[in-house]
Amino acid sequence: ITIANIRRVIQAIHAVSPDSFILVMALHADVNKTLVREDTLDEIAAVNALVEEGVTQEPNTAFVNFAAAPGQDMFQISPAGHPNCRVDRLMAVHILRTLFEHRVLGRALALPTGKLAAECLNAASCSDIDDKACCQAAAICRIDPAGACVDYSPGKGAL
Repeated sequence: ITIANIRRVIQAIHAVSPDSFILVMALHADVNKTLVREDTLDEIAAVNALVEEGVTQEPNTAFVNFAAAPGQDMFQISPAGHPNCRVDRLMAVHILRTLFEHRVLGRALALPTGKLAAECLNAASCSDIDDKACCQAAAICRIDPAGACVDYSPGKGAL
């Protein structure tokens, strides 16, 4: 798949439905069993930057960038390389944020920015997080009904 082909698909959708807002998801990290392959992160980031540059030239189109936390179980063994529910949740959070930033949604989750965003994503312990925005951005955490930041399982039978 090339950027030109992705743009053709976007243009074809807009030819039929010009008001549609299209999201193009980032390529997720390469996988080693259930973990992110850290040695390819720079290459994946470069590919995503090129795709983002190409697709955002189209009207009513946005690129959704997200990252899976290195060192945490983020992918399933079967089917191999398929994101688990942690990555699914991260993708959903970043989709909401992108729709909010482009004024498609009037509200979205509060998320940290800058260096704090990376620290939250890679948090190793949910019980140490007392900021809800950081908890929502953490790969392995979720907010429970009582408002506490708690572990978010990689999924039953995913490993």
